[in-house]
Amino acid sequence: MTGGNGLSLDPLSNHMEVQVYNHLATSFDLPGWLRKRGHKVVKAPVNRSHHRPAPVMFFTCVEAVKRVLGLHKAGIVTPWQLYRHLTTNPI
Repeated sequence: MTGGNGLSLDPLSNHMEVQVYNHLATSFDLPGWLRKRGHKVVKAPVNRSHHRPAPVMFFTCVEAVKRVLGLHKAGIVTPWQLYRHLTTNPI
């Protein structure tokens, strides 16, 4: 989110939903808002240095997040594995 603009990606079972939010206050704290509602927020690095394609995998919600982050780890296939990877490999 920057300057009152935000974007959400929701990899649903039948399609990828992309929503643009251009009406948010610049002071809106999305991570804080999510934490107040009981969600765990994890900071994750974005890697754009890969020169090879990501490993071929089924396109799941986890794979969608891995693609956004540039995370090329074939062994991460569940939300728990992704969470453990992100929390045990700090930025």
